[in-house]
Amino acid sequence: MFVLDGNLRSVELALGAAKTTADMPWVASWCDFGADFAGAAETTLAGTTNGTTPVAVVPAPPSDLTRKLRKLTVLNADSAAKAVLVRFNDNGTITVPFNVTLAAGSQLVYEDGCPLAVYDKNGALQ
Repeated sequence: MFVLDGNLRSVELALGAAKTTADMPWVASWCDFGADFAGAAETTLAGTTNGTTPVAVVPAPPSDLTRKLRKLTVLNADSAAKAVLVRFNDNGTITVPFNVTLAAGSQLVYEDGCPLAVYDKNGALQ
């Protein structure tokens, strides 16, 4: 579970090595909650990795909100297997809860409340 309860916490992606032909597209969805956890607003953001440079896929919330990651998908659109690092950035202190090597065409799926999953290019769970 990723809960960002401070305006200096974010979730990032980076590749373990330079891309061969293409960066990895990703989609992240999250909910923002106020102090009473009422009135959740859901947001979805899409983008691509930027080689080994970290990209914020779930940016830090405003100081009066708590942000909870609902779903994150990452597709290896490269022609070679690559490691993708899902990073938790707490005001510059980095932890890497997930470091997964994805074969070309495979997809990483994180969904809140479910185990991390990797699907091959044919959609089979690995």
